[in-house]
Amino acid sequence: MATETVPAITEVAYNHGTEGPHDQINRLSAQLESLLVTMTGEGFQNFSAHSTEVQENMLWMAYGMAHQMRMVSRQLDRAQEYVHG
Repeated sequence: MATETVPAITEVAYNHGTEGPHDQINRLSAQLESLLVTMTGEGFQNFSAHSTEVQENMLWMAYGMAHQMRMVSRQLDRAQEYVHG
């Protein structure tokens, strides 16, 4: 059986109040990757054993993380445009 390696969570994951946009994207992407590992591959059997409500909530959580990452990325794009004209 293949085993997925999940990246270690850094202290950035717990420092929501003072983190910058790059740290936010790093934290969210690590969290989203970890969540999706539990929902795919070998984790899918466990995921599919949960109720429909739990499955839907996990999918909404994944969507929320991806949406937050997109919003932070847009902020970085706007900031770069401002700096570079």
